[in-house]
Amino acid sequence: MVVEKVSIILTTYNRLGYLKDCMDSLLENTICDYQLIIADDASTDGTQDYLKELVASNNKIAITLLLSKVRAGVSSSRNQGIIRSSGDIVALIDDDNLFTKGWLTETVSVIQAFPKVGGVTVYRPLWEIIDDPELLSPLDLYEAENDGVKCMIIKYLGGGLVMRKSVWQKVGPFSHTDPRSGIGRYSDRIRKSGYLLARTRRPVVESMDIGHHPKCRKFTDFKEYTDSISPEEQREMEFYNDRKREILEFNEKHGLNKEGLVVEL
Repeated sequence: MVVEKVSIILTTYNRLGYLKDCMDSLLENTICDYQLIIADDASTDGTQDYLKELVASNNKIAITLLLSKVRAGVSSSRNQGIIRSSGDIVALIDDDNLFTKGWLTETVSVIQAFPKVGGVTVYRPLWEIIDDPELLSPLDLYEAENDGVKCMIIKYLGGGLVMRKSVWQKVGPFSHTDPRSGIGRYSDRIRKSGYLLARTRRPVVESMDIGHHPKCRKFTDFKEYTDSISPEEQREMEFYNDRKREILEFNEKHGLNKEGLVVEL
């Protein structure tokens, strides 16, 4: 496949402890060439000083810092990062992420193998983390394979978005006015613009807020998890839950099960 330039855009706000672990994991496990842009949304916990020191001491890769003096929200941080990116493909990640070796190469291969896919999530599905009967119904639709690359076509992206910059240009920027304008809401816009959504066949990124990695927080059930997240994240989860009936109806109509089926796109 043709080598395309990738821009990683990491957004952060007042989570210095998470950010340090995230950066260690990112620099260690991202093995392809990439541009790194870090957008801080006016943190007050020493994040900006840490980032300046990181840029001065890091000799692995050039880092572009976008340091805001006034809080504008994560949507603004993502949009500004994409505007300043030089890559054909952009990877939007958060400051609580931990990465597996080669995560970006594996994700980009899905983008390149499936032209109809507009966005790829890199996270482990939530139902694989919390075994709870009250949890959302699985969002997987079917497994797809092309040129030896496999992915799972899904109905909704819960977090961690990799897409072509041209998709963002077509769909439009993240909303500054909608308080629920997270990755999930944006993935719905991608889908309604005529693209498919996908996830890598194996999880390549964990969130320190929840996951299997030793540094991740653990939850015994879905309610414990939702009680722990912010009001903004809870609003996003409500939008997430709104997709349950639509997914069930789609699966019933097409005779799909959780394991899915193999098709070529």
